[in-house]
Order: sequence, then structure tokens, then C-alpha cells
Amino acid sequence: MPAQYTLTENKFRHTEEHADSEVMTASFEGVSIIFASGFQQKEVKREDDRTEPFLDMYFCLEGSSRAHSYDNPVSPTLGDAQHTIFYTPEFHGYYSISSPVIRLLSIEMKEPFFERFMSDENGFSDRFWDSVRNGEAASLTSRPMPVTGRQMAAISDLQYGRYSGFMKQLFLESRITDIFLLQMEQAQQLQGLRPPRIRQADRERLYAAREFVKDHMLEPFSLLEVARYCGLNDFKLKKGFRELFGTTVFGYLNELKMNHALQLLRNTSHSVFDVADSLGYSETANFSKAFKKHFGQLPKDIRHHD
Repeated sequence: MPAQYTLTENKFRHTEEHADSEVMTASFEGVSIIFASGFQQKEVKREDDRTEPFLDMYFCLEGSSRAHSYDNPVSPTLGDAQHTIFYTPEFHGYYSISSPVIRLLSIEMKEPFFERFMSDENGFSDRFWDSVRNGEAASLTSRPMPVTGRQMAAISDLQYGRYSGFMKQLFLESRITDIFLLQMEQAQQLQGLRPPRIRQADRERLYAAREFVKDHMLEPFSLLEVARYCGLNDFKLKKGFRELFGTTVFGYLNELKMNHALQLLRNTSHSVFDVADSLGYSETANFSKAFKKHFGQLPKDIRHHD
């Protein structure tokens, strides 16, 4: 039986006293894709009450957010560039945003749609899928996973895809599958890793270090400068950063730069040369090589998609 064209898209802005947000949605049979971004002066809470089971591929691209459930233990808290997959048979509670800025993606799938992803062939996820089959709340991993460059490229395609009508629905469905496979692949790679044991004081310093890198990503700085800023020696900084965030300080810097480049190429008229120069590359070829290594395609190919 041929697939039916059911795609609907909406975009709206929500303004209140302490917050301003923009939401874009795309929905078709069994799936809702939600991109949201916003600014808030204090914590924002959004009530939600539903009785229908769903699987959520949830990405916190910037900021910090949490799902607070009144009646089940699955309450994911995600920070900058983190993601997870969780299942809930029903949800009664609220979502909270505690950071001044938020950018997030939620891909909610109803049972007939996500059933195609269920498998008995991948041993590491058996417990998760068993919980789903039993109608029990579950999360694929015990802690959030860091967003990778390949995931970010697929997410960007999902948001800025060039198709329309039924072709766009097929394109969105294929990208959702790609993103799901990337999440499962990453979860399998992280299987068996112990949660980091980091003192709360050092944890706060590591978050401060990450903010320093984020705020100065287009400026030259050394690891020693970051260590001095956050109050850790370079050994504790390097070790703790990798344990807490799943990457190195300069790996995170490269992630920020590449994602910044991707947004410039998608949303502005800057040339590849201009983007490379803004990131501190003296040779455009070196930037193109780094970009392809990170995203799997050349900067000029991103430009050609628009």
C-alpha cells in the first residue's frame, strides 16, 4: 500500500512577560518534529498531559532542559549539545528550561511508526526494547550522550531540507531514520562506560571551562588560559572535561566552530572563503578538509543545497 501524504507544517512565536520563543513543527502519520528556540529571563515551565505512548529522540542543542514526570522515574535532564532517546507510556508533568537561551529538537514517534526500529538483533538495547514492549518508561542510556558532528549535519538537513510536498515527507522520514541509527550506534559505543566520578566543585569548574570555550570560540586561546580561568590545573581540566563531556577541550572547540560554520553556510550569504576566514583558517582548502572530516560533505555542497 503506497504511503499517504499527510505532512503539515507550522511556525509560530510565543511571547510572554519573561520569555520569547519560536517553534517550528512538521508532522505526518505517526511523527511530530519540533524545533524550538527561545530566550528567557527566568526558569520557564510548560505543562504537558498525555495518555498515548511515544518514543522521543530528544536533542538539547543549546541550553538546559528537563522533563519532570509526576508518575514515572524517567525525567531526562539535558545540557548543551546533549541528546537521548526515551520512551514513556504516558506523561503527566511539565518541561522546564533553566538556561537563558534554549535550542532544542524533539522527534516524537507514536507506536506504529517506531515499531519499525525495534530489533532483537542488537544485544545492548534488549533491556530498553523489552521495557518498551512491556509499556514501561525507559531511557536508552543511563546518561545523556554528546551530540556529534554527523548527528548535527543530519539535524541541519532535517531543519533546512530543500524539498516540498510528498518528497519532503519522504526526505524527513529518511533523515529521522539516519538520526536514529546514529544515536543507536553511539549508544552502543558508549556501552559499559562508567559515569564520571567528579567532585561537585570540580564539576562546576568544568562547566565554567566549557562556557569559556563557547564564549571565546572565535578567539585564539591556550589550554593554560582555560585552566587558569576555571581554577583547575591542566591535568584535571583535560581528564575531567573528557569524562564529563565525552570530548577534549579542543574537540569541543572544533565542534563549536564546525557547527557555527554550518549555520553560516545554511543561513547567510557568506562565501566559503569568508566562513573559513572567520574561523581563523588561513587556507580555505584546510577548512574544507576539516569540514568534510566533521560532517562528511564539503562546504560547497552545503551551499549548493540552498
